[in-house]
Amino acid sequence: MPPPHRPPTVCSARAYVDARLQLEPFRAPVNQQQRVVDDVVKQLQGNPLLVERLLLCKPLRVELIPAKKALAAFGYPRTVSPRAAGLFWNHPDWEQARIALRQDMLEQEPALVFHEFAHAIHYLAFTRDEQQLIYQVLRPTFGSRPAMDEVFAIYSERELSGEFVARDKQAPGVYGFARQQWDENHLFTRFVRKLYFPFRAPAGPSMAPRRDGDWMKGIARK
Repeated sequence: MPPPHRPPTVCSARAYVDARLQLEPFRAPVNQQQRVVDDVVKQLQGNPLLVERLLLCKPLRVELIPAKKALAAFGYPRTVSPRAAGLFWNHPDWEQARIALRQDMLEQEPALVFHEFAHAIHYLAFTRDEQQLIYQVLRPTFGSRPAMDEVFAIYSERELSGEFVARDKQAPGVYGFARQQWDENHLFTRFVRKLYFPFRAPAGPSMAPRRDGDWMKGIARK
């Protein structure tokens, strides 16, 4: 493993794209294909250790589904909502994990790639014990595992795509609720930022710097 001071590099993120990501465009425009690659690189380039984990995982196939086509027609579960803009799925029998992204929704949803690739990170790069640690933090507020999975992806959106707009906060269910209550000072914000950008200042309030000996002054006053 590289030393902890190793700086982030775009090269390592592109190594994952080249080695483990297969893009099936289904005649999607070239600019959409490039957008997917660029977004995956952006999501990974801040943390080379995350890239190295993913390089050891099952490959990922990203499919750009034509508008008005049912995801089930491409081998995804028939229970998926026809309104779904994207989906991550990892069937045990598949040689590759898969992400579906609707071509028409890519034009409307700036964070769509970040959201679905966050699901891939959660299920491919984290161990089960690490996933359970995430659920322990989120369960008191969000309850169900599907909701908690969405919260991880939503907090990832915020780190990579910027502030939520009003339309994002009005989305139904956990999607709108999680975006409305997101806060810079949340413990989970701190975790997600550290995951993607370990070399940046952490989220939340910072402690005031103290000079040597200040702690002794505090004791003396008591």
